[in-house]
Order: sequence, then C-alpha cells, then structure tokens
Amino acid sequence: MIIPRKVVDRVKHFIGLNLYETQIWLALLSHGVATAGELAEAAGVPRSRSYDILESLSKKGLVVVKSEGRPLKYMSVAPKQGLDNLKRYYAMSSEGVKDDLEGLKESSVIGELSDIFRKGEMVMELPELIGLVREKNNVFAHLSTLLNRSKTSIKIMATPHDVSELNSFYMSGIKEAKSRGVKVQVLVPTGTDSGELAKYAEVREIERPISRSVVIDSKEALAMFMDPGAVHPTFDAGVWVNSTYVAKTMDRLFEEAWNE
Repeated sequence: MIIPRKVVDRVKHFIGLNLYETQIWLALLSHGVATAGELAEAAGVPRSRSYDILESLSKKGLVVVKSEGRPLKYMSVAPKQGLDNLKRYYAMSSEGVKDDLEGLKESSVIGELSDIFRKGEMVMELPELIGLVREKNNVFAHLSTLLNRSKTSIKIMATPHDVSELNSFYMSGIKEAKSRGVKVQVLVPTGTDSGELAKYAEVREIERPISRSVVIDSKEALAMFMDPGAVHPTFDAGVWVNSTYVAKTMDRLFEEAWNE
C-alpha cells in the first residue's frame, strides 16, 4: 500500500516523529505484521537504519516486537493506544531532559559552547548572514530565538493566526523581553483578538493587508512568505537576514504603517 505524501507530512508534523520513523510506522500500520527488511523496502528507508528506527518506535510505544522466531517480526499497536503511549513517553522523557538542560545552563559546558559561538560569529561571511527557514516549527523556533536575544525593540507584523500562535506558545519570550525593558510593538489586521499579547505589547490594528515580519533591535529581521491559515504548516517559510541595513529599511516600513 502506497501512503500519500500528504499523510506522511501530517503524521510527521502532528505526532512529532522524524521522517524515517513516520514512514516505517505507516508501513507497519498497513502491513499488520512485518520484518525490519520488509518494512524498509515498503517504506523506502535504508535497511541499515530500519532496526534503530523500530527500536525507537518500540520505546515510544507505537510498535510491539514479536518475541518468537527469526527474523524478528514487528506489529503496530492500534493508533489510539499508540498516541496514549506516546503521550506518556513524551511526558516522562521531557521531565528528564528539562532537568538535564537546566543543569547544563550552569555548567562550564555552556560557557565553552558560547565561546565557540562568539568566535564563529566573528568569521561569518555574507551567506551565513542570510538564511532560509522552512516549516512552521522551524519558523517559530527561530522567532523564539530572536525574541530571547532582543535588547531594545521588537516589531512584529502578524496575521490573526500568528497572534493566536504567539499567545499559545511564545508569551514567555515576550514577557521576558518586556521585563528586560524591550519595547514590543505588534501590528495586526483590524478586528484581531489580541488576547494576552495586549498586556505585554503595544498592539495596533490597521486596515491594510499585513506582511508577516519581525524586526529585532533594528539589526536583524525575519520575513515570512505564506498565509499560515491557507497552507499546510510544512510549506510555511521565511528568510532571516542579519543586516542592519535591511532591518532599518523594514523598520521604516513598520513605522509608516504604525503611524497611519
């Protein structure tokens, strides 16, 4: 059974598996019971990777290993049960990861990594100052990074869908920026429900169409291309530019719209 690409993309995005895990799991769902080799061939995944992938899926509670016979055979649990298992796996693993990361912040390792990063910034050439950011998760992860390193100003032009995402997932970054004395301004279309965002940012409604963008400290900018309400999250994309010239140009456009 050939699994449509859009199904693979949706499962990968919403369930949080990587591409190979998604392909193997969907292949197993359609086969019922199969060996690693059969699944690798059906899913188009390198055979050498299939055992590690199946072990990962087993740890996450999506796959059961049949103990009898050689070669080993695998079977999938029912999707609803699999999601419950996956939820428990993420809950248990995320607590451990969170504690490890908190501890790492105070260790000498983070200082060494920061030193490497600073030296890397000093030798960056123009191509490293411009980056294409693909997929919704990556776009918003980059936005979160920008919010966290802001020092003086954040200027956001956002659609209603973006505002909903900011309220749901990125308020902590905006709150922390506000507490550091960063001026946060957000332009939204007329009639947008700003929610909690309005408590920590100056929000202004405008009637003209919104261009999705973020400008940080008049030094770097992220411009996004797609209407998030009209395309699948897989196709969202943006361009990040670390250029004072470009950022100040976008600043002027923002100010013109702000002062209308």
